[in-house]
Amino acid sequence: MRVSTTVILGLLSIALAVVTAWLDREKSTGKSAAASANVLVRFDPEIVDRIEVAQGTKKTVIERLEGSWFFKEPEVDRVDQRAVAALFDELNHLTIIDRISPSEADQTLAQLGVAGDRSIRISLGGESDDGELVDETVVLGDSAPREGSLYALLTDSDEVLGVDGAPRRWIEDPLATMRDRKVLSAPVETIVQLGIGRSTGEVVLQRNLTPPQQDWAVAEPRQAWADRGKVD
Repeated sequence: MRVSTTVILGLLSIALAVVTAWLDREKSTGKSAAASANVLVRFDPEIVDRIEVAQGTKKTVIERLEGSWFFKEPEVDRVDQRAVAALFDELNHLTIIDRISPSEADQTLAQLGVAGDRSIRISLGGESDDGELVDETVVLGDSAPREGSLYALLTDSDEVLGVDGAPRRWIEDPLATMRDRKVLSAPVETIVQLGIGRSTGEVVLQRNLTPPQQDWAVAEPRQAWADRGKVD
């Protein structure tokens, strides 16, 4: 066998292995990933930039702006970033523990809380830079008989699912549970001026940022500050 033929066969084998691995790769998000993990939904939190929560006539909209989350409806305010992360974590780990067919259920969807005024519909949307989409909508119902579980429904299915988790505590009243309660949103170390207004006048505090004393510097072959302690 010629050397060129051996090289060509080797390259074909490598290409075939790469294509096979690419076709067999498991996606970490989406319906197939959720089915493999036996969870309600599985999405990438970094892609989500919009959250809509609806219950009855009430609607709350939360959006990500330059890396931070804010309420957009029914009022504008800051959202606690840790609360959003906790909500996403719970939604991504709602393990399915029961499946209930409407035709076999003794209760209606409204009685299970996945329809009517007690149901909470949460929609997640977003798109990554490379075009990957997040478009998930789930309906959360009443608590199920098993402790720490509830009924849920995917909008593209009429099968009621019993899931292990309690995300309703975050979204039954989002304005109360997810609002950022901190007076200042900026890190303390970034604040250089503070104004305090009173009826008797205004007091302004300003931080003086002075660089550390540097007696020695490296001049060649490049310029940089030298460690004073090591020079001493």
